[in-house]
Amino acid sequence: MMLRLRRYGLPAPGLVVNNVRVGRLNRSDRRTRHQVPVIEFFDQHGHRVEFSPKMHGKGMGIPTGRRVAMLYLPDRPQKARVHAFRHTLVPPIIQMIVGLVFTYVGIMVALHA
Repeated sequence: MMLRLRRYGLPAPGLVVNNVRVGRLNRSDRRTRHQVPVIEFFDQHGHRVEFSPKMHGKGMGIPTGRRVAMLYLPDRPQKARVHAFRHTLVPPIIQMIVGLVFTYVGIMVALHA
């Protein structure tokens, strides 16, 4: 998705119109709550689109009223992304680091077997 957004995505200014509280169970079966921003923007046809970013949780919040840069695909504007480092690049970097750790452990196990 991010590759398609980088190639074919259209930029749009967005506005955080609300933050909704979302709860989930953590490892110790206690409910944790965090804020998920609701962002609105207008697509190339002038239609109002409202969405919440896929990346949310601690450190990913955006205050209500803040303007944010958006990227969206013309055929799927509801799958937009906030065009900011922590929302677009941090998740793949974390996945890459985890993959490298598993690869290193696998190689070490294979060499010592």
